[in-house]
Amino acid sequence: MAGKKNYGWRRFWCLRDGSLNLDYDGFLADPDGSYVKSELRPLAELSNRPCLALLGEPGMGKSRTMQSERVAIDASVLAEGGKTLWLDLRSCGSEYRLDSKLFKSHEFALWEEGDHYLHVFLDSLDECLLQVNTVAALLVDELQDYPIERLSLRLECLVQEGVHALH
Repeated sequence: MAGKKNYGWRRFWCLRDGSLNLDYDGFLADPDGSYVKSELRPLAELSNRPCLALLGEPGMGKSRTMQSERVAIDASVLAEGGKTLWLDLRSCGSEYRLDSKLFKSHEFALWEEGDHYLHVFLDSLDECLLQVNTVAALLVDELQDYPIERLSLRLECLVQEGVHALH
């Protein structure tokens, strides 16, 4: 991300069953514009959703978006009595490494033993040296053993053909 220009664009999320409104030139219509009803929302408006994935093409600013909202997210979660866990999966080359960075982390252990809400942010899922489908299966298998009613999961990943979002 170093050396890339930050344009300060406001980023929006679209739910899986939502739709995108394009203008006559094929560009995304301004979600804040008064002339169009949009199903796009800023991340803050979707914070009550238990699982979100930010999917997109390479270089479109997915990681930068997550990082730019980190301070505000951390403050909001802390004010509600919750905790955050931010992980960059780029260096995970094995299931063991992912397991130790996430499930064996101090923050995760405190959450499991406590009664607070944990917000987990997984960046660079597509850059992980494990296959994306392997990571997704591992997350689904492991998380079912934990109190997921107190967990929110945020993923950032490149759109790849054959990759399915977590349910």
